[in-house]
Amino acid sequence: MRIILTLILALLCAPSQAANDEFPPEVRGVWADAQETCDVFRKRSPADLRLDQRWLKLAATDVLGTTQARFLREKKIPVQITGAAQTKFLFDVQIADSFGLIGEFSFKGDDSLYLSETIIGAHASRYYSRC
Repeated sequence: MRIILTLILALLCAPSQAANDEFPPEVRGVWADAQETCDVFRKRSPADLRLDQRWLKLAATDVLGTTQARFLREKKIPVQITGAAQTKFLFDVQIADSFGLIGEFSFKGDDSLYLSETIIGAHASRYYSRC
């Protein structure tokens, strides 16, 4: 019984790593579905975007834009196939809606990164490039 209580106490007193988890600086910033969307951000404001234009702004722990979410955890990158676009970063995010769905942000590419957003249960991914 003492061993169980000691383990529980140790787990409760251990520093939480979740408070320090955030998107790395390499992926923070504005991401858009098309160059035209990036141009709107450079010259005007997000209020000037059309409904069909998709964009994301990644802060340290928050995702703003077409998808509203927050950082959940960084995932280990699975074994990758040689010759395919290499995954550099892989994250789970929690979508800010009443369902609390989980999404996955995958950052791929060699010279320049692109973002692949997949919502669990969705039929297709959405792709973004950095503005």
